[in-house]
Amino acid sequence: LILIADYPGELYRNVLLATLAISIATVCLLSNLVGSIFVILCVFLTFCNVSGIIYFWGLNIDTVTCTVLIVCIGLSVDFSVHVIHAFIHSEGSSRDERVKNALKVSIKNYHT
Repeated sequence: LILIADYPGELYRNVLLATLAISIATVCLLSNLVGSIFVILCVFLTFCNVSGIIYFWGLNIDTVTCTVLIVCIGLSVDFSVHVIHAFIHSEGSSRDERVKNALKVSIKNYHT
């Protein structure tokens, strides 16, 4: 008996569940609706970019590509949440100063 997996269906379900979990977690943990929307936007754009690369390389949707897409979602959440969290809690008199401080703090966290 040979079972053919429904990879595209599983991929859509997993991406939808991951996005729902990210949305709920970022709204609860960041306590900032605008910041959470930016995180979700970053995740969506990263997912679109990686999906486009997979399409242009001609890869099939299988276990490996599904795993790569889910891992990309996780990594994009990690980086964007750190940047937005640093921006929310950074000190500065203008947005430009807060962005500079947030990027300095975020990049230091990844290089140590």
